[in-house]
Amino acid sequence: MNNYHRPVYVHEYDGGEYDVVMFTGARWALTSSEFLLHGGRIPDRKVSNGQEGVGSDIGNFFKYFFHAYNGYYGNYTVSEETGKLVDSEFLCHVCHDDSNPCLYDGKCKNGTCECSQDSFGGGVKSLQVCMCTWTIQVSVAQFILIQAFAFFLVVKNGHCDPFFNAPEFKMDSGDCCESTCQSTPQYTCGAAEDGYVSTGYYYYKSLWISFEEAPNVIQVYEAQEGLFEFRTNVTITRNGTLAGFYSLSLSEDGSKLAVQSLFYSEFFSGSIVVLAWDELSGDYATETELRFETDLYTLFPLSLALNQDGTVLAYGFPECQGAQLHIFTCNDAGVWVPRRAPQMNTTGCIESTFPTSNNALAVSGDGSVIAFRVGSKVRVYRWEAELKSWNSLGDEFPFTHYPVAMSPEGKELAISSPEDRNGGVTAVYALPGKKECPTGMSLLRLSLTLDSFPAEVAWNLVNNRTGEILFEQDSYPQEYKFATILEETCVPADSCYTFTIEQFGSCASCPAGTELFSMMILTCGPMEWALLKLIEQGVNKSVLHEDNNFDKVSNQTVYPPRSDDDFLLSESDCKIIPDSHDACLDPAECYELQVSSNKVKNRAYVEIVFGEQRVNTIPETACEGQTFFVGREDKCLQEED
Repeated sequence: MNNYHRPVYVHEYDGGEYDVVMFTGARWALTSSEFLLHGGRIPDRKVSNGQEGVGSDIGNFFKYFFHAYNGYYGNYTVSEETGKLVDSEFLCHVCHDDSNPCLYDGKCKNGTCECSQDSFGGGVKSLQVCMCTWTIQVSVAQFILIQAFAFFLVVKNGHCDPFFNAPEFKMDSGDCCESTCQSTPQYTCGAAEDGYVSTGYYYYKSLWISFEEAPNVIQVYEAQEGLFEFRTNVTITRNGTLAGFYSLSLSEDGSKLAVQSLFYSEFFSGSIVVLAWDELSGDYATETELRFETDLYTLFPLSLALNQDGTVLAYGFPECQGAQLHIFTCNDAGVWVPRRAPQMNTTGCIESTFPTSNNALAVSGDGSVIAFRVGSKVRVYRWEAELKSWNSLGDEFPFTHYPVAMSPEGKELAISSPEDRNGGVTAVYALPGKKECPTGMSLLRLSLTLDSFPAEVAWNLVNNRTGEILFEQDSYPQEYKFATILEETCVPADSCYTFTIEQFGSCASCPAGTELFSMMILTCGPMEWALLKLIEQGVNKSVLHEDNNFDKVSNQTVYPPRSDDDFLLSESDCKIIPDSHDACLDPAECYELQVSSNKVKNRAYVEIVFGEQRVNTIPETACEGQTFFVGREDKCLQEED
């Protein structure tokens, strides 16, 4: 490719047509030789318009056309990220010289951008793609793309690209306003100080390993000028017996290769063999072998992960009677020594999938951060050298099923679940740095998760002393369904702040003489379960509604502001549970609402709308439960007395 300096991947069809995937700096963009996506925003799992295009399932499209089919169960590392929208306004097919011109030497002809440059490369067959914002040239001569990379739809990559620092590119999807951030509904900036928060991410490996063709031979490929060329074959023998392989891990620099080997004899046995690349011989040689005290058959298969330079190795036993995680480091003398591993405190399993890259473990480049899956959760820990211990980085991450990937710096984490009912989900999180506040100021952060009706959600945060509205939002578009909103700012530590949130809806279904009762709960705290009861007051005190399905809503502790230290309305995510509670009630009566949980350090921000009554509160202190009365004032006062 020429004059683009970003990743571009090409697939050629038999008829000489091409599909192109390119990284724009804001996200991955998909084009076709016949059409380009255009016009506003579309769901990312719908990449075609009408009958044209490359297909409606973006996960399957990538799987079949842009990398080899990998694994006995068809596990592909590229899958759609549901709930997101694809910005396609800068990929244009219909152009106009005045209103929608083709820039960078593209020419608008009959509503279509055409390239003006000649092919390059001395007669080499080339593909030219003209777009409204740039023109690129991609050589496709002998362009071979195998499964050597995994990438995910990019929302933001943490780096400000000056070219995309413009409103039409949403300030590089928010990357360019982090240093002077004032978040708006259009440009979301800022990130959580502690723990990982959702972000965008792409991941590329320069080497690739496989043993699909021969189960006893490992094939290693190396990237050379955009193509993957064969490097070497690797085999392992013991006493003349050729080993089989179940799990592989290759360090990012290609210097180390870890193999879970299995020797078939009178009984099953095996080991983890670590091989080092020898430049003189041009081959991998055994550096160490870690043998198991139990038959390898009972440990099938392991999850393996090497760090970037191959000096840290992590592996997990998938024993359902008590999962185990082990970590070894290679010291200056070249000796592998064990390092204390994080305590798993679980009876769940660490599971791995076939054959090479879909492990349930990931290690940062320097080996200081490790992520591993236990059951249906992923845990992340950072090694504190002075304390010689592992400290947790945030909460457990849910819904993982297959790969866990981490960037070399350990600041990005990708978790994939490609076989859910939606066809595949990849969640990506980032670990940003600490936000500093001036003396006398404290960091205030608000994080909330919207429900299935974001247009009906309104909220604000007010400084009680000054009356200043720090943040407010009247509603959200439907594409924000189940989205997590994050806002943070530095505020005076000696002030009090009120958070108000409400959800409104239609009461058209309420019978005559009744009014709509609507309630939502935004909760943060280590709450394992909660119970909601709506009770009609009177002689019988009948229970109108009871719901105890709030299991494990959140496991964050929420603290009120007490000093100059940072305080949080929510350390990570707040949950609206459930979407809402609606009922048609008699406004002449009084009703009691009980919200309780089995944990003491819990905050439930409750917003109740009943006719013209509105009840909104943030508890000043921790409580096991709350009781509210709504309805006719005189009757409710009698009940409170």
